Amino acid sequence: MRGYDKIKVYVLKKFELKTRYMLIAIRDEKAGNIEHIEMVRNLMALYYRTTIAFCENAIVSCKQFGDIKTKAKTCEYLRQVSNYMAEHLYLMTNCKISVIEDYVDLSDDILNNEWVQSFEKNMNINLSDIYLKFLTSKSYQSYITGWQYGVPSEYAILDINGDGYEELIITSRTGWSDDYFSVFSYDRTLDEIYVFFTKYYFKGLRYSPQYHALVFSTINSNIYIGFCDYWIIEDKQFNVDFTLFYERNYDTQEISYSLTDSGNSRIITEVEYDSYIKDLVNLEWKQIP
Repeated sequence: MRGYDKIKVYVLKKFELKTRYMLIAIRDEKAGNIEHIEMVRNLMALYYRTTIAFCENAIVSCKQFGDIKTKAKTCEYLRQVSNYMAEHLYLMTNCKISVIEDYVDLSDDILNNEWVQSFEKNMNINLSDIYLKFLTSKSYQSYITGWQYGVPSEYAILDINGDGYEELIITSRTGWSDDYFSVFSYDRTLDEIYVFFTKYYFKGLRYSPQYHALVFSTINSNIYIGFCDYWIIEDKQFNVDFTLFYERNYDTQEISYSLTDSGNSRIITEVEYDSYIKDLVNLEWKQIP
């Protein structure tokens, strides 16, 4: 296990145990003082909110000032912690407090409410089944009016941003020089599928597990010039995280490589360029039913 993962697991487990034991300790003392339980709940809610605010601010700083090679992983970790805290904050602020003499199980009275049932239902949603029904019913047709040519023929289901929830990608895959694709996601609150990105690409659509990005080019690259953009999901939108570029000198035939991030371009070596390209994987396309 990487050190990054060790820290994440340690933080989450330690926090979960700390919260649980604090509530149990209060209930085991006498379990009849609702004011004490309310006090603990308010303190823990403040802790949740402070941690969430810290994570969100850290994500903004990391995106702006973080190293290109590590910021994707760092932001992913911070996002996971923030989401974890947000889930438990909602759970904490909406749980029912009951007076009981003997503690049996934390989930019996404190955590057994309608919100928890709704939360567990959302957690157990099978997105693959939802997306398959969406494809089978041809419901995607109303979302592809921006496609100038081609019709959806293949799909892939992939957790693009690494948040634990999969997205649906459909493409024309005509075999021509370029194709269109659209990316869909599922809104658990509204219980509906929505599209938040449509674009065309040349010569393949690939995925970077390291940067949680869809990687493609919007020009027909050749041996003399080419680039590929790394597109990531941010706040239900697709944005370019950075761009790799190469250009061959007509006279010397030497190739120069560069990377553009947030409008700033810098020269990179061939080895660096290859390290980005070797990370890419092809999507597992399936025929739309």
